[in-house]
Amino acid sequence: MSGAKISIIIPVYRTERYLEKCVQSVLASEFREIEALLIDDGSPDNSGALCDKMAEKDARVRVVHRVNQGLSAARNEGLRRASAPYVSFVDSDDWIHPQMFGELYRLIIEHNAQIASCGFLECPDSAEAFVKLPVTPQVNVLNGMTALSMLLMSRASASHTAWGKLYDRKLFDGVEYPVGRMYEDAATTYKLYYKCGKAVHIKAPY
Repeated sequence: MSGAKISIIIPVYRTERYLEKCVQSVLASEFREIEALLIDDGSPDNSGALCDKMAEKDARVRVVHRVNQGLSAARNEGLRRASAPYVSFVDSDDWIHPQMFGELYRLIIEHNAQIASCGFLECPDSAEAFVKLPVTPQVNVLNGMTALSMLLMSRASASHTAWGKLYDRKLFDGVEYPVGRMYEDAATTYKLYYKCGKAVHIKAPY
């Protein structure tokens, strides 16, 4: 989408049960200058058709149908197709708070950072509402090496995830998710923090 500031990459595979809720949460973002890239990784269920249906209703949605090659290949395809200067990943069985991208983008610009991250919650399928967000959530600003050290020492698997973060797209120059490898984000996220000059984290469950 021309003029988008954030490309949101959503790999899709066998998640028709959650897909519409996921994409609608992205499109409901208070930050409007986005494009949603739905990468249908050869899903054998009705997910591909749902992607096309949503693209017909909102011009910010772009769909790529491809032969199944796994999550890493789908993420890499999204990065190649992204048109915006900043990118983010949302798993297709998750959903996001409408303030998420606006807050992460604001923090990146305000602190001249290359990565902004946030907290998360595990929610049951039936959950419809988000918990009340903190009025003044804590914000930590770190240089890239400090952020990398904290990442490598962390036992929290969520700190290594591709999702829950907004990235300067230039960090992915020369970096791809390893195809065929499990926990592909754990094998990639540290490389992005290594290249990062400054990172910021907001303790709010977006």
